[in-house]
Amino acid sequence: DYHLKELSMGEHAQPVTGMRSCMDLSEEHGLGGDWRAREWYVVKKADVSLAPGNAIRPHVQMGIEARQLVEGRHGLEDARITSAEHPLVRYADAFTHYFDLIAERKSAVYHLRELAKTSVLAKLLLEDSDLKLEDVWFEESSNGDGTAAREIPQLWNERSHCHIRVKDGKLVDVDEGISTRKHGVYGGVQFGVDEIVGAFAAVPLFSAVTALSEEPGQYTSFAQITGGAVVAPRQPRGVDLNLDSFSLSTPKVLASEAEGADRMEARGAFGEAFWSSLDRETGSVFAAEDVRWLKALFNPKLSDRRDEGESFVPPNANPEYLRMLRGLLREEEATRQQRKAHFFSADFQVDSAGPLFPSDWASSFGLAREQAAPAGATKDVRSPSATEAAKLKQALKSIAPSFDKTTEDGARFRIYHVGRLEVRTAQEDGGEESIGAVCSGFAPEEVSKPSDVIVKATEYVEAEEPGCHYYVVLETEMGNFIVTEKLKDGKVRWGANPKHLEARNSLARVTGSVECRGACITVRDIQNSEVRALLSNCDRRRYARGVFGLAQPACRKCWAALTEAQRRVAEQLGAWGLEGWDESAAQVWSKEWWQLSDVQRTAAIALGAAADSWDELRRRPEAQPAPISH
Repeated sequence: DYHLKELSMGEHAQPVTGMRSCMDLSEEHGLGGDWRAREWYVVKKADVSLAPGNAIRPHVQMGIEARQLVEGRHGLEDARITSAEHPLVRYADAFTHYFDLIAERKSAVYHLRELAKTSVLAKLLLEDSDLKLEDVWFEESSNGDGTAAREIPQLWNERSHCHIRVKDGKLVDVDEGISTRKHGVYGGVQFGVDEIVGAFAAVPLFSAVTALSEEPGQYTSFAQITGGAVVAPRQPRGVDLNLDSFSLSTPKVLASEAEGADRMEARGAFGEAFWSSLDRETGSVFAAEDVRWLKALFNPKLSDRRDEGESFVPPNANPEYLRMLRGLLREEEATRQQRKAHFFSADFQVDSAGPLFPSDWASSFGLAREQAAPAGATKDVRSPSATEAAKLKQALKSIAPSFDKTTEDGARFRIYHVGRLEVRTAQEDGGEESIGAVCSGFAPEEVSKPSDVIVKATEYVEAEEPGCHYYVVLETEMGNFIVTEKLKDGKVRWGANPKHLEARNSLARVTGSVECRGACITVRDIQNSEVRALLSNCDRRRYARGVFGLAQPACRKCWAALTEAQRRVAEQLGAWGLEGWDESAAQVWSKEWWQLSDVQRTAAIALGAAADSWDELRRRPEAQPAPISH
C-alpha cells in the first residue's frame, strides 16, 4: 500500500510503459484546484480450484479503487459522487487494468497478491468442514519478530507552479503579483496489527489517504484524516481483501491443462536458475518465443523481481493467464511504437514532448502565454535511405547529441545536428541505435527570379560510386537556394529550392565558399555568362569550379567572367575589354590608390578593391584562371 502511494504520486518510474501518475493526469487535464482523495487495494474476485493430483489452487483478481474526499462535519469524508475523470480514479483504473502485469514486475505487489491467495486458502480451510487436515495446519508456525517497526513515516509530494502571463513580448498583470500555486500529495500507512485479535482477512491490514492541497505550507496529518469520517471503524482501508463476500466452500475442479503449459515449472526454472536460463544466449530451457516475452515482462528497468534471488517464483503457467500477460505486453509494445512514430514526426517538439512520453522530459520551468506562441519553422521530416543512413551513422560517432532522453522502460531517444540537418534516433534497452528520421528546415517553395541577387556561393563535393561528384549552391537575398551541377549523362542541372538539399549538403564536404554581398551579381548574370556557356562542355568537376568562380569578386576574374554590370563599372574605372582588363594595358593600372579620381575609387570599391587591396586588382594578369579545357 505504501508503494502504491509512491507510484501514484510519481515518486518512482511507472511499472508499465506509458502509464502516468495522478499528478501528471491532474496537470494534463488542468485540474489544478484543491482536491483530496484516497486509494486502496481490493479483491474483486476470489475462488479455489482443484487441479489434477488433488492440488488446491487459490485464485484472486485484484485491483485499485479510489474515492474523492470532502470536508465534513468531523473531518474528511468520502464524496457522494466521485467523477470517473478524477486523476486518482483514472490512475486506479489504469493500475487495475495492468494489475497482474504489475504484480509480476513489482515484488511488493506480487507478494501482496500472494498474501491474498494465502488468505483465500486459509478461509477455505476454516469454513469447509469436509476438508480433513492434520492439526499442524492450524497451528501458528512462529510468533514473528516482535521488534519489527509497525509505523512508516508520512509521505508527501509537493509541486510548485509559477505562472507568468506574456503578451506581445511583455509581462501582463505584473502589478497584481505573480500567481504561485503549490500542490501537495499526502499519504501514509498504519498497520492495524494491535487491533486484530483473532479476526480474519477482512479486517483492515493497512490504511492510508492521499490528499492534494493548493494552499502553500498546508499539511494534513494522518491522525487528522483517519480520525474523521474517512471510513467506518474496522472497515477496509489501505488493503481490502473483502473475502467475506466470496463463497469458497466448494472448490471447482480444473480440467487438465494444455500439454506443455507447465514447462517453466516442469523444468525447474525457479530462483536464480530462472534468470540464468533466461539470460543464456544458447541452451536455454525456454523456447525462443518464450524468451522474448519473458524478457519484456521482466525488463530490469520496470521490474525488481530479480532481487528476490532464490525466492523468485515464475509466472503461473496456466495458458489463460499467460495469454492475458502477453496481451498486456502487446499493449505496451503498441505504446512504444506510438512513441517512435511521434518522435520521428514533424509534430514532435523538444520542449513539449506530449503525454506519450514521461513527464520529466518537460522542463520544470515554462511560460503560460497570453496567446499561443507562433509555430516554429516548418520541418521537412523523412525516413533516410539505406545509403544515407549508413553515412549518417558514421558521422554520428563523432557528434554529441543535442537531445538525449530515456523512458521508464530504458528506451533512449536522441537528436543530433549534422550541419543544418537534424537526425533523430531511437534505441531500445540493450539494442542498437537506429536512425528513424532526418529533418531539415523547410522554407515554402518560391520561384527564383533572374533578377534575384546572389549573396553567397558554396562549392561541395560528395561521395559517389565510383569517385566523387561536385556541385554548387547559390543563395539569393530572398532566401532561395539554386543548385547547379553537371550530371553523369552530360546534362546540366539548374534547380531552385530542391527537396532534401540540407540533408545532401550535410553529408557533403565544402570545398569553397564566398560571400557575394555588395557585388551585385544576379541569377541572370550567372546564367547568361559567356564562361558558363563554355563550361557546359567541360567535365563535371571543371563545370562546378567554373560556376563557383563566377561568384568570386571581380578582382579575381578574367574579362570573360565579368558580368555586364561589372563590365560597366570597369569602364568607369578606365579598364575596358580584354586588352585593358586582362592584359593590364589600361593606364589606370599604373596609378597608386591616392592618384585615382573619385569616380575611379568608387568603381574600384564596387569591383572589390580598397586602399589596402588596390594592388591585388592591379595584378590582374597574375590572377587569371587557367584556360578552360573541353
